[in-house]
Amino acid sequence: MSERKDYDPEHLKSMHETLSDFYPVAYLNAWAQGVRTEWAEFLDRVMSCYCSDLIERYGEDLTILDMGCGPSICNIMSASRISKKIYMADLLEGNRKEVKKWLNKTDDCWNWQPYFDFQGVLEISADTAAIEKRTRSSVADVIYSDLASNSVFKEGQDPTKFHIVICSLVWDVVVLNPSQLETVIKRSMRCLEEDGLLVVQGSLHEDRYTVGSAVFPVLNIDKDSLWDTFQKCQLEVVKWETRVKCSTHYFTLLKRISC
Repeated sequence: MSERKDYDPEHLKSMHETLSDFYPVAYLNAWAQGVRTEWAEFLDRVMSCYCSDLIERYGEDLTILDMGCGPSICNIMSASRISKKIYMADLLEGNRKEVKKWLNKTDDCWNWQPYFDFQGVLEISADTAAIEKRTRSSVADVIYSDLASNSVFKEGQDPTKFHIVICSLVWDVVVLNPSQLETVIKRSMRCLEEDGLLVVQGSLHEDRYTVGSAVFPVLNIDKDSLWDTFQKCQLEVVKWETRVKCSTHYFTLLKRISC
């Protein structure tokens, strides 16, 4: 662990920002070539089975934030089933540009068709063009966010709080220890309505990830330490799943502990 002492959230942010122009396509080539079926299935179950109270309560006003979306739109395909007010937020301008390229149907945008094909399987629908159209029309805005900063959003541009916040593989790359994780989770919770839900993907027992030739340190944490941090943040684990391939990823649904 000694090799990680020089890293802090601001240093990590600087590392990512330095690669802003290179990062989006390198990330997509490394991590989006094939559908992450387990995460897609988890998202679909959450949106279909665990959000009925929010849907009934807020209807068309239900809002969703994909915090740290990266250059990807895969997190919002299922979310677009229940919300027409989805905001996508990321630190890197290059990532935000990549998302906007897909929204604007630019010729060189990433091909997400395999993901829409799989979403069609989940929804038992052959009309993947309709799912793509629905997903595209559900995005209200693509905005700047920085979980390494206390303000998170740019001054004067804070969006409203959200009923559902998706954090997929973002907490891990912003922090390096449980104390920093607690801070970042609480910042994420400031974006969340009191009765809202956090939908999170992260990793266990991992200390780095690669994007092309770039190597980034990440939070190395075990389940017990992670759950202890959730408890400190007054969060209840509603649902928990893991999948093990080259590494262990967890998928979890969280809500505030009722008083």
